[in-house]
Formats: sequence, structure tokens, C-alpha cells
Amino acid sequence: METRIATRPMPYILFTVLLGSPGTAFIVGYLKTWNVYYLSAGLLCAVLIVCVFLWLSHYRIEFSDDRITVGRLAAMKRSLRRDEIEEWYTVVGLLDREGRVGSLLRMVIEPTPSSGQKPFVIPLRFFTPGDIQVLEMLLPEGRRARSEE
Repeated sequence: METRIATRPMPYILFTVLLGSPGTAFIVGYLKTWNVYYLSAGLLCAVLIVCVFLWLSHYRIEFSDDRITVGRLAAMKRSLRRDEIEEWYTVVGLLDREGRVGSLLRMVIEPTPSSGQKPFVIPLRFFTPGDIQVLEMLLPEGRRARSEE
């Protein structure tokens, strides 16, 4: 089961334009001059485009609206088995500067050490103001007790 984070499709568009344009120019240059260096550069751009798409899909980006609510995240978490959650990401929580749930800045999702994944941060703008109650059920037990103090 995949964990999906809603976002805009900007990274795909950006990387396709940034790498596709010079890649096309290099291939056209090869067809005009038959210079192998142009062909190599064009193929390198094509390989980089594929690698970037694979890298982005590794983070399970879903094209939808530009907001993700904690409620949606909770529904995704409930749809996974517990061992699948532990294998991928653990929701640490929406934290303020002191590490408490309060005036929220960001949400950090940490990987487990065995997964080898990088942690990533979801900025506050992805959340709606009423989502703090749903967050409580997402927090791990130790963090939940701390937020109630």
C-alpha cells in the first residue's frame, strides 16, 4: 500500500522542461552533425528524466489539490497494516518550535531505520485549521501524552 502526499505536479513539469529541452536540442544536433557527443548528451538527458521521475514517484506524490488534511493522512494511515506503517514512515506530529503540539509550523514524517528512507517535512500550509483534533490519533503514544500536558 502506498502512502500518498497530495501536491501540485510542478516537480514533474519542471524537470521535464529543464531536461527535455536540452535533450531535444542535443538529439537534433546529432541528426544535423552526426557528432556522437550530441547523441550522448541527448541520451543522458533522457536517462536523467527517467531517473527524476522514478525518484519523485519513490516519494509517492499524488496529483490532486494543493492541500492535504490531517484527516486524509489519518485515513491513509488506517488503511495500512501496522507492520507496513512501521516499515515506511512514522508520523511524528505537527510541532511548534519547542516540539509541542500547539502553534503549528510543520509536520515531520520520519522513516524507520530499516527502510533507508529520508524524513520529509510537510509545511503547515497543507493543513486546515480544524485538523488538530484528528492529529491526536496519529501521534505515537509517547508524543500523545506529551501533547496533553
